[in-house]
Amino acid sequence: MLAQEQGKIFSRPDIPDKIWNDEAYVMERTVDVHIARLRKKIEPFGHYIVNRSGYGYCFDPNNED
Repeated sequence: MLAQEQGKIFSRPDIPDKIWNDEAYVMERTVDVHIARLRKKIEPFGHYIVNRSGYGYCFDPNNED
């Protein structure tokens, strides 16, 4: 989802709505944990998943951090 729409910022509530069914109860920290695990799985490219503080997450293949 993030890689398919590179540069688009997804808020924490947007991510579970797009991934899990509408009736799933997902806490904000759950999203953070899944993002952290995803970053580890795609190493050495995990830094491409960027946290835009106060907004959400996006996929930025130009991120060098």
